Amino acid sequence: KKGGKVFANGDSAELIKRVDKSACTLYGTNDNEIKVENIVSNRNGSQFDLVIKGEKISLSTRLLGMHSIINIAGAAAVAYELGVDANSIKFAVASLKPTEHRLEMKNWINNSVMIDDAYNSNPEGCLEAVRVLGSFEGMQKVIITPGLIELGEKEYDANFALGLEAAKICDIIIFVGKNRSKPLMDGALSGKFDKEKIFVAESFKEAVAIYSKFATNQTAVLLENDLPDNYLN
Repeated sequence: KKGGKVFANGDSAELIKRVDKSACTLYGTNDNEIKVENIVSNRNGSQFDLVIKGEKISLSTRLLGMHSIINIAGAAAVAYELGVDANSIKFAVASLKPTEHRLEMKNWINNSVMIDDAYNSNPEGCLEAVRVLGSFEGMQKVIITPGLIELGEKEYDANFALGLEAAKICDIIIFVGKNRSKPLMDGALSGKFDKEKIFVAESFKEAVAIYSKFATNQTAVLLENDLPDNYLN
């Protein structure tokens, strides 16, 4: 529309290919006009600074994940352009609530932090969830997962990649399903993860019992995908 203004995610390589960058206001990380920086994740959620038109706005949200932060940055940029003041933006961002079972943070066993991503069955989304776990600096990191299903010929590779990513980030790995865990195990071991710190449970109940032995108030655990028991074989 003539006289309007376009905001675009400058971190999206696919999007940047399709837009005229000179006609857009770009937001994201790195060298975008509106920039997110100083990102920290912990049991309180995500904290980061949004730099816009020379003003630095410190924001805090219960949402986790870079995708959430970038979405917030875009919405905040539009609000700022429309005249919403920084304090109102801070309040709105702090009021956001996560979707159930989608990187939803909860207090769990022994006051540990659970990142509940039980409804995520997307391969790229699962890898991002593991990276979110990795952003909890100074905490013991654990993953409980049965892996991914119903991906056809891509299933082995997707689970291998998930196991490999977990090996890069986690201190303890708990796979669920004796047979299902093979590609996950292959991925984790290819990353030279200590086999003594990998556990394989026959059910989520057993996985939780294993986890409870390690859980402290300095532990963050990612529950990644929650499959019905009939898949856990």
